[in-house]
Amino acid sequence: MAKISKTKEYAIKYLFNHEKKNPEEIASELKLPLADVMQIVKSVNEKSKNKNKITDAMIRHTSAKKDNNVSIMTEGAAQLSDEFIKNLSTKKQNLDFIHRPKD
Repeated sequence: MAKISKTKEYAIKYLFNHEKKNPEEIASELKLPLADVMQIVKSVNEKSKNKNKITDAMIRHTSAKKDNNVSIMTEGAAQLSDEFIKNLSTKKQNLDFIHRPKD
């Protein structure tokens, strides 16, 4: 793969995601090899699959008002959040490094 500038990389991502163009059209428009465009499109697809699991389990769209102003935590999201909190290091080992002058 040849070195592609950040500008062209962002252009490929924009044309693929927002303009819904296929890789062949993008390659011809930007005058790039199809293999390079396909590699960037593939990386975009992989990143979209690896979203945050906790936020995917949240309900954002309300049926009554038809808007996204409220988030509702589902049972699955609560369990994932609890697991995340348990894995955080909240030990008191760092308290020895805090200097508190004696009165």
